[in-house]
Amino acid sequence: MARTHLIILINSLVCVTQALPVHIADQQFINSVSERMGIDGRNIGISTNDVSVPAHMRLKYWSLAMKHKRLSREKRSRFNLPTFAKVIRENEAFLSDVLYAGTMRHQLRFDMVGKIDRDSRVTIAELKLYKERPNFTMHKHLQNGTSQSHSHHARVSIHHVIKSPDNSSDTANIIVDSRLVELNDSGWKTFDVTSAVERWSQDPGEEFLLELWIEGDRATSHAIKVAKNVEFVTEQTNVEQKPRLVVYTEHYEQRFDPTDCGEGTASETCCRRPKYISFRNMEWTNRWIIEPRGYEAYECVGPCHIRHSSQATDLINCGVSKSSPLPMMYLIQKGDITQVEVSEIPNMVVEECECLA
Repeated sequence: MARTHLIILINSLVCVTQALPVHIADQQFINSVSERMGIDGRNIGISTNDVSVPAHMRLKYWSLAMKHKRLSREKRSRFNLPTFAKVIRENEAFLSDVLYAGTMRHQLRFDMVGKIDRDSRVTIAELKLYKERPNFTMHKHLQNGTSQSHSHHARVSIHHVIKSPDNSSDTANIIVDSRLVELNDSGWKTFDVTSAVERWSQDPGEEFLLELWIEGDRATSHAIKVAKNVEFVTEQTNVEQKPRLVVYTEHYEQRFDPTDCGEGTASETCCRRPKYISFRNMEWTNRWIIEPRGYEAYECVGPCHIRHSSQATDLINCGVSKSSPLPMMYLIQKGDITQVEVSEIPNMVVEECECLA
């Protein structure tokens, strides 16, 4: 019974448009999705375009969306691992442009669009910054007359700056690495930014932004003075000392899923075929659903042979045998209050098809 219910839900999304007039198909789609989202499908007085999404809700959605993409990619790929040295590749270092340089804040931009192979996985990403030797006079002033309790370190943190996908001015900062740096030290310092590059690689259409924060390691005036004198090379004509991003990637090969339909030919067996659903083409979903704008739902197509038994003939159809959820950010109405909700809506993506009675 549970399997039958699943088939009805999925097919109402991806197959109903083939059998019904558009307005009826749209209404069944609305009813099915709104039931899973826990809303009643009525129109609301505001539009998703009028809503300011809180940063923590946007981060929650991005996190779920990236997990969904990663799981989907891993399911339909296989990694070729004959030797470690052969697979892991160091890409050419990316040099930064400086968008902002202050005393204790620096924003760095790296142009990586189209420069990392899509058929690869990020394994390690390192930000390398060159720390300059401090001004001798100021350094001596900070050291003279201080007790052992005074610090000679600063806290250096790297943040990933994420822009809103709707091209608004909203951004979110996620800390990716942090360490103490000694005032009188100099030379290259390396920070682990793997998680940030992985996050960016899930949707690599935007520039990659990092922020460098330099702060006192404690809440004292002396610690703040120390932090203000910790300097990294950000704007420098000497290319050899410019901030650089080194990305190591692992190549993988796409795997053909035997349950997927072949491209460009009519299916002779029950199989899964791409089917894109746009949430912007229907008024209701356009008003309620903020993200995603649409998604690849897939559908089950192809013939199934009739099974004959001693008692009866079983009618079987090509249907959904396995599905997965879809991360969504949408509006919900509680009384007179409209709120933003983020959750994984079940049974939205067809994963596998088979002939079912």
